[in-house]
Amino acid sequence: MKKLLTVVSFFLLGIILSVGCKPAPDPMLDMLDTQMSSLKKDDLTRTMEFVYSENRFDQGQFQDKVSSSLNRWAQVDASEETIDSWTLDSFAKSLIDQYATLPMIERTEEISYLNSDAYYLQETSWMNQLTQRIVATPNPKLFEIYRLAAGDFETEGQEEDLLAAVMKRIHPELDAEQATQLAAAAKVFDWVTRNVQLTELVDLSDEQVEKQRLNPEVADPAASGTPGAGYQHFPWQVLMFSRGDYIERAKTFMVMMKLYGLDSVMLATKSKGEDGEMVETLWCPAVVVGGEYYLFDTRLGLPIPAGTPVKMATLSELKKNPDWLAQLDLTPEESLRDDTKYWVTADQLDDLVGLVYVSPESVAKRFHLLESKLPADQPLNLTSQPSEMIKRLPSKEGLKMKAWNVGFETHAYRQAVNEAVKKANEEDVVRNKLSWYFTNEAYINDFTLYRTARAKYFAGSFETVRGDAKANAIELFYALMYDDDKIRSLGSDQGLQRLLGIYEEDSSLLEFRQRIESVQAQMSLVRRDAGYFLAECHVDNGNVGTAINWLDRLRATPGDNRWEGGVNYLLGRCHEARKEYETAIGIYENDQKSPQFHGNVIRARMLGQLTGSEVSAEAAPEIKPAPSDN
Repeated sequence: MKKLLTVVSFFLLGIILSVGCKPAPDPMLDMLDTQMSSLKKDDLTRTMEFVYSENRFDQGQFQDKVSSSLNRWAQVDASEETIDSWTLDSFAKSLIDQYATLPMIERTEEISYLNSDAYYLQETSWMNQLTQRIVATPNPKLFEIYRLAAGDFETEGQEEDLLAAVMKRIHPELDAEQATQLAAAAKVFDWVTRNVQLTELVDLSDEQVEKQRLNPEVADPAASGTPGAGYQHFPWQVLMFSRGDYIERAKTFMVMMKLYGLDSVMLATKSKGEDGEMVETLWCPAVVVGGEYYLFDTRLGLPIPAGTPVKMATLSELKKNPDWLAQLDLTPEESLRDDTKYWVTADQLDDLVGLVYVSPESVAKRFHLLESKLPADQPLNLTSQPSEMIKRLPSKEGLKMKAWNVGFETHAYRQAVNEAVKKANEEDVVRNKLSWYFTNEAYINDFTLYRTARAKYFAGSFETVRGDAKANAIELFYALMYDDDKIRSLGSDQGLQRLLGIYEEDSSLLEFRQRIESVQAQMSLVRRDAGYFLAECHVDNGNVGTAINWLDRLRATPGDNRWEGGVNYLLGRCHEARKEYETAIGIYENDQKSPQFHGNVIRARMLGQLTGSEVSAEAAPEIKPAPSDN
């Protein structure tokens, strides 16, 4: 500490002496410059340790600390080295030009960091940890349906990757490396399907758009702050909130595939709109393995089957066997709903678009520099070269590649939301338009303990090392399951108040009481989320029986039904993992309200075909929402 103070004192003295005159060169000052440069370079290591930390902090402090530290570091590093190796990727240039007015885009060719860059680093760190954990964890119970398809494959005593061995059995055309890659894609896709509860697409009428638009002066829906399909959340938010539409699921899955090392594109179909112009409709991610595109439908919650249960279809095979798509329609016995047809038809396969996901950060000069300078023990894949990826992608007739703008739209949308949040206290109209934000996001942003628990979950922190005082994810989620007495005691429990960031001395009595009431309402939401996340922890940790107990408890507990679809699907998967096939099938077929209902019925059909199971009255209980508080 004394050494640091001495350095700072010398630094301040140098500033004072430089005012009004130019001192003679001093060798001591040269030594001082060297010391200060060393300190600034250490900013990078300290910043990355902060980003990697499982502990979450105040959102504002987090982004300020990361961006300011990176800018201090860059002042030294960028001045010492030229970055001649960086050029703006030609494939991304059209997006950069299209969104040139965004602050994020204005910095593309500069070496200066924005506050929002902290979240991109956090996102990449989380998703890198998560992808490695998912791929490395065997968890064969979760892939019972694949084991059955492989001929009741025996998993006991296998030393190799169990799912890779199963994939090799199901897909004999693959070599060992390709089977391992496809298994990795299946694991990550399955995790996203289980952990990102599917939400309905936002589909607003013209009248609703005008009511929801946060900035009436902007025509573009995303930039105006109008909710829309696919662009409302960054991938890190999709992970944190554990909810997203099928497009948000897709981009999250694709980012994780990139971090694993596999290329992917988002397929889109073409059709004529009402005005006669061609309209692109997003379909599903396609992951490249062995020179072929394997199709993973994030709306269906399943890979596209190759005519038989579970075997995954490639785009080439599907084009040769377009009738496979018709097999994804639901039969009258399976459902009497109006929307029983699969959403892509055979005639659409001849003219497809492959959308390449590009985030504005990944093609920026500042992240090119940062990635090249990260410590050897803290590597992160922060950049992308979409034009190079285009060269690697297999060429297929009727498939044209295009840059996907969804990452840029998300930045535009979130900028509009952030600006509106600042006005919400003074403007009732804006506050009413943001009701979804305060209901679904604000309470999470206020709970650092909540976000810490999620970060620990992504890292797979399920067990506490003996002698370590830090709680693991399971312990933290359990602590967040506040009972009614705990919530009521907040007004008098100063220890709990301080834990949740409430300080009476910082506000008037009225403001303090309002803050207490607000946090009490948030605690009721937090405990519901924590119960669901506890079940997710136990599923990931292989304890499906314990997860069933938590899920049954959630279904029987009064409260909001925000997790109904996720709870029922996860419950079905747990029973499937325990070989309780008829119970699982019954749950999938009876959850009529779930946005993933179509895919769940297809899964039930596959499971029935593989096991010969039939649903009995006892094994197919009616799916009912949890009772309401009202």
